[in-house]
Amino acid sequence: MKRKIMFALIFAAFAAGGIFAQVPPVRFSVGGGALFDFDRGGVHGGVYTPENFIGTSNAGFGGWLFADATFAELSVAFMGGPSSLVWRDGGISGTNRLGDFFAINIGLLGKFPFAFRGGNVFVFPLLGAGYNIVVFERGVCGTDTFQYLDANAAEELSSFRIKTGIGGDFAIRGNLFIRASVLGFFRFGSRWERELAGSIDGSARGFGGTAKVGVGFRF
Repeated sequence: MKRKIMFALIFAAFAAGGIFAQVPPVRFSVGGGALFDFDRGGVHGGVYTPENFIGTSNAGFGGWLFADATFAELSVAFMGGPSSLVWRDGGISGTNRLGDFFAINIGLLGKFPFAFRGGNVFVFPLLGAGYNIVVFERGVCGTDTFQYLDANAAEELSSFRIKTGIGGDFAIRGNLFIRASVLGFFRFGSRWERELAGSIDGSARGFGGTAKVGVGFRF
């Protein structure tokens, strides 16, 4: 009996060692590149119009910077582009161009890299959160578009996001690598959306996705 227990302990030690041997060492890297971000959200339903919707659709183009520590990525993105008002009233729906927006997105993602091709390629699932800060929203006349939507300023469109997706690092030469990732996100309603939802007993939420590619340097 004692011998069986001893063999079981030895086997468990080797198994644990094999598992932990696959965990990559903690290394730091920095970098940046380009991104595309799509965000659509607003107010759904209400006591009188449960199938109705009013919200925004933003397509952002820009750049991002990241600081990385193997199991976590901190990033800051700057993006701008066209913004539209999207609505549905019963069986009728439409899209109206509002203007252009500019936003800053701060995100923190956890990741666990898996090595391929002798460590030249790392693929990792991503899960985390971010805050999207809308700096301005301007119509064709240069005014704040959302004032006519009973919002005091475009900052009322800022929102908190929950993100998940997949990314990869591809070695170029030495410590240089290319990083690419695709993320989907669910976001909570902005202040403007929550206030509007409260007035009609609806719900405020949104969704979207981000595609990023850049060059990094690993220390």
